[in-house]
Amino acid sequence: MPDTHRVTLVIPVHNGAGSLEALFADIEKLLGADVVFVDDGSTDGSAGLLLSFAEKHPHVRVIVHEKNIGVTKARRSAVMTVTTPYIMFADCDDRLPVPDAPVRLADAMDAGGYDLIMFDTDIVFDPSVPEGSYKENLRKNLRFEKQLPAGADYNRLMFVEQTMNGPLLWNKIYRTAPVRWANEQLEGAVIPLGQDQITIFLILTQVSSIGTCENSFFYQYHVGGGVSTRPFETPERLRLLAHQADGWHFLEKILRQQGLWEACSESWNAVYAKFCSGMLTNWAACPDAAFRKELLRELPEIWGADLVRSLLPEILLERVAQLEEERNALRESERRLLSSPRWRIGGAALWLPKKIRGLLRR
Repeated sequence: MPDTHRVTLVIPVHNGAGSLEALFADIEKLLGADVVFVDDGSTDGSAGLLLSFAEKHPHVRVIVHEKNIGVTKARRSAVMTVTTPYIMFADCDDRLPVPDAPVRLADAMDAGGYDLIMFDTDIVFDPSVPEGSYKENLRKNLRFEKQLPAGADYNRLMFVEQTMNGPLLWNKIYRTAPVRWANEQLEGAVIPLGQDQITIFLILTQVSSIGTCENSFFYQYHVGGGVSTRPFETPERLRLLAHQADGWHFLEKILRQQGLWEACSESWNAVYAKFCSGMLTNWAACPDAAFRKELLRELPEIWGADLVRSLLPEILLERVAQLEEERNALRESERRLLSSPRWRIGGAALWLPKKIRGLLRR
């Protein structure tokens, strides 16, 4: 690979054959970056497409895993081979719309002596993605402050105050050393959901200076209609969110082993409590009563009984207040309907549907 490149772009792939042609077109125009694809046990011919593309482009190489090992391990296998001073990430179904982005970002890293630079993201939603909490949270998380103080508690800014551009790997450029260190700690990790969040938290423990690059949409994020985009209060999504706690407990173990717990415990506890509180809010909004009871029985084992006890009363009080508001609104609607002339026949009011009357009596 050319020695002049200062950036390596790591792209994990699992059954991404349908999106690779568009990504290849972007990479052919890309300047100043080596590219490492990791095929993670694809069964749709992705590996063959990647190897064929790499044969024609000397700055591209491919790591192939015969079996699917998960995105955390797949990405790690590529990171540990990177020799350039800076590293970036992409997903195989996204786009790289600015060909000279790696050069411009590397120049900014050199000039500012930064460990990390955040940049803007253009979000393209598939029509199948419903309006609601996922879209709202994603747009909110991708905002960032123009200037961040050096040496701040970046994990609190990222996860709690949300003044950085989201716990996502692909909208940033990093100095390679902190990323390599974080991935060394993740050896053997099995994190089914929230892999980026755990990795970002670890990276930020090794970062002392962060820059921003405004109005620079160097990345185009394509959001499909998978389980991660479904409403947070659906049973399938809720169960995944509940077990995301496994990753946070794994992170706690790493922080303790590396002697970082004292410095990071306040941020970790704040992030974890916020995550659990948000998940319980969505649990309370789930319309499936049987599933709510089932998941509630599992939570003490997943999160710890003390945390569930401390959070649940607040969530239940919020749910009671919400139900009271709904009940009052329905009563007002019934009053207006019954007082309206068009609902009266021969002086007698029509009965409301049984379902509405039942809700009013809850």
